[in-house]
Amino acid sequence: MTTVGSKIPVHKHRMLCWIMLVLLVTCMLWCSSPLIAQSSSKTDSLVHLLERSTNPSVKRTAILLELSNWLSGKDPAKSRGYAKQVLEEGATATDEDRTWAYRLSGESYYDENKNDSALSEFQRARKYSRLLEMTDETLGIATRISDTQRNLGNIEAAFEVAFEALSLADSVGNHARIGSLHSRIGELYREQNETDKAILHLKNAYEAYSIAKRERGMLASRVNLALAYKQKDAEKALETYEGVLTEFSHLFTPWDSARIYSNLANINLDLERYPETEAYLMQALECHTRIDKPISLAYCYKELGELYIRTDRPERVVQYASQALQMANRFEHTSLQYQSSKQLSDAYARLGNFAKAYRYLEDFMRFQDEVRNTEKIELSSELEARYATAQKEQKIQLQEEQLARQEAEMNKELFLRNALIGGVVLLLVLGVFIYRNAQLQVRKKNEIKQFADKVQELQSTQSRWFTNIAHELRTPLTLILGPIQNLRKRPEMPPTLRSEVDLAKKYGDQLINQVNEILEISRLESGKLVLNQRPIDLIALLKQVVASFESYASEKGVMLSLQYGSSPVTMNLDSNKVITIINNLVSNAIKFTPANNSVSIELKEPTKEDDTVRVAVKDSGVGISAKNLPYVFDRFYQASQAKDQHYGGSGVGLTLSQELAKLHQGLISVISEIGQGSLFTLSLPSILITHEVPESIIERESADEVDTGVILSSSENSRPKILLVEDHPDMRSYIRQLLNSYYDVTEASNGIHALNKLEQLSPDLIISDVRMPEMDGLDFARKVKAKEKYRFIPFINLTAHANEKDRLLALKTGVDDYLVKPFDAEELLARVNNLINNAQERRQAIAELTEEQPEKGDLSHDEKVMAGLERLVWENMAESSFSVAELGQMAAMSTSSLNRHVKKMTGLTPGQLIRDIRLQRAIELLESNQLGSISEVVYEVGFEDVSSFSRLFKKRFGRSPSSYK
Repeated sequence: MTTVGSKIPVHKHRMLCWIMLVLLVTCMLWCSSPLIAQSSSKTDSLVHLLERSTNPSVKRTAILLELSNWLSGKDPAKSRGYAKQVLEEGATATDEDRTWAYRLSGESYYDENKNDSALSEFQRARKYSRLLEMTDETLGIATRISDTQRNLGNIEAAFEVAFEALSLADSVGNHARIGSLHSRIGELYREQNETDKAILHLKNAYEAYSIAKRERGMLASRVNLALAYKQKDAEKALETYEGVLTEFSHLFTPWDSARIYSNLANINLDLERYPETEAYLMQALECHTRIDKPISLAYCYKELGELYIRTDRPERVVQYASQALQMANRFEHTSLQYQSSKQLSDAYARLGNFAKAYRYLEDFMRFQDEVRNTEKIELSSELEARYATAQKEQKIQLQEEQLARQEAEMNKELFLRNALIGGVVLLLVLGVFIYRNAQLQVRKKNEIKQFADKVQELQSTQSRWFTNIAHELRTPLTLILGPIQNLRKRPEMPPTLRSEVDLAKKYGDQLINQVNEILEISRLESGKLVLNQRPIDLIALLKQVVASFESYASEKGVMLSLQYGSSPVTMNLDSNKVITIINNLVSNAIKFTPANNSVSIELKEPTKEDDTVRVAVKDSGVGISAKNLPYVFDRFYQASQAKDQHYGGSGVGLTLSQELAKLHQGLISVISEIGQGSLFTLSLPSILITHEVPESIIERESADEVDTGVILSSSENSRPKILLVEDHPDMRSYIRQLLNSYYDVTEASNGIHALNKLEQLSPDLIISDVRMPEMDGLDFARKVKAKEKYRFIPFINLTAHANEKDRLLALKTGVDDYLVKPFDAEELLARVNNLINNAQERRQAIAELTEEQPEKGDLSHDEKVMAGLERLVWENMAESSFSVAELGQMAAMSTSSLNRHVKKMTGLTPGQLIRDIRLQRAIELLESNQLGSISEVVYEVGFEDVSSFSRLFKKRFGRSPSSYK
């Protein structure tokens, strides 16, 4: 196959003649012109040939096309200029010339990322190539159109063009084009996260390239296949990349090697295989130093910084992140600037150089703002360019139609000249009409886009509003459920009053569940909700759910039944999320079913006809109308029929259930009819079925092994002082009532008032809300911890925001404990008691040490030693045999010195310190739901059995571990 340069295939007859003539004249002028003979530039030679040639046998358009093709990818603007000259040649340019000219013009726009203009030029080129039946050229242009539609975000159009071209390539048996198109389609599927389809097409691409003996194509398809495997099976991706290294290394350019080694490093980093990651990054770095791509080299430095952040080697982070930032500053690469600044800030913070850490944090925030502003400017420029391009294309189209009409009329007889004049006039009128219509269409599109943007903004505002409302509900729920819980503990309460209190507790808990559902929806939208899959006995899970609804069904007079087969069904599921789905379906079924009717739950195993596991929940209730049925899974949607209104509901449960099902690659479907009941079916793919031993759904410690009491350290004569900082008067009053029996409580309404009272009070503990006017709880905590005389006062934050980010921010500020509303009264009292006892022991230890020997060194040195001890405990936490003696040996301290130092700094013995750090890590794991069961948490933090862990956990935090599951 003959090609022009490296991009455009050339016709096998006429174009070859042109090129031979060009070469002939070039040789003639080479001999006659010293200037061309001395030129080393092909571009200069062709330009001189174009300017000085007077030989009529040399076709001018051939030289112009050769110039355009030679400059393609090097100088897009000049390449496009020569292509446009061909289009302006008029009658001397053939349809074949126009095909190449439009194609080269499109390539220049594509290289400049002007995708709207590129698409228009490619479509014109395809029109001419089809008319000339230039099959191979048509396929090449179609591939480019698909790429351009993909860049514009028109994914459906990109698929349509690629599949149409693939059908044509199959019909003519062009295996090189078949491979290219399969590769494009595979990449499109991969970007849409349809991994299985992507893998299928990329394998087909490899086979087609193999038949065509195109090794570069085979290499590219294997690399893309590895990227697809990465989405579902990192190990398979690694295996594929290693095969590429073995089979195609002889084709590698330094740039190929750098990319592949970087991808291998990235996969190993995701798998937390840090030694392999470092090895591949070093190989990538070596390759990057041999190619002239500074920004790619800077990204390699940045990836090394990320590796060393994760492996806690801050000195190496500084080494590589500094080089990345230097290159980013040189090229004003804002995105890389703010990523590298963040790495340097984190590294210097770990090294204890907080001045530099703060400076780079300021840089990070500044660069982040610049990135956002740049994105806004680019979006505005792109919209403006699209509008200008649309107008320009309309004018070009009008000019082409005029030229076509004029060419046709030139070949007609004299008596048709009058008709030509009339036709031109008619064409002008039609052109004006088309132009005005196009302007109207552009205006309508802009109005539609503005409306869509407003709708999207309103939806985002609505979602944020519901999330904020859900958080705000936690404070009044604390004030409702706290007193209710206290009332339920009174043994002298009359039975009638107890039933009313139990009813209030039941519906308070139901409201908490609805609040949590809204927050789960918010986490789904932000992509922060992930699955924690484990082998689960699905029958046991269904039995548990049905058992929990038996009393509710009995109260309503509804018969509840569960049906399942004789074989066990074990699946890899997130048990908590599947329980949420089944709970919603069963709860709705019972709620909408009148008395003396039934609700059935049936587990259906896979069959040859239906390769899914199905859980069907059928009721004989009121049913759903055909009008409302399509919207039952829409958020906040409720049936509009008047007879349905008394059932209530938030309209969130089914939405959340559907999204949780989709996370499992499943789906919830519904069949219903008014008066005939409803059938909701949860379908889960059979690929989730496993033969591993299932884990128990819920693990509870024995009630008689857990200490439920709270032993307070205070007495009536010497009661510890607590400073309570809370802006909500009722919440402040409620907490004061909880604490008054054991402590002297002083109140403040915000951080500023609390600072004013701190000097006179000198409290033993501070309890502060996070969100308050004038000065919030985190700012207040920072000011307290910054003062030498107050830094050891225990500090508890209370908040209605339960996300991990806020909790970690509070702990990094120096807060000792963090409690989410609504909280249990016993839990608050237990945490207060533990913190005050530890602080009292710390003060006593410091006093004893001061009497025994004078203080040596300053407090910052002691803190560094303490931080080192805590780091050693964290690193060896999973080892249940890790002892005080091993800690002292690793820290190069004697047992007595270790004991004295830990007592002085924390009020704890070294053994208590190890235990407390383990318990702190345990509550983090339980709150974030990172592990599937309590047993996993127990062994992760180094305890040997569940019962002793539960006992100690309850004593430390006032709650049992199972209350978090």
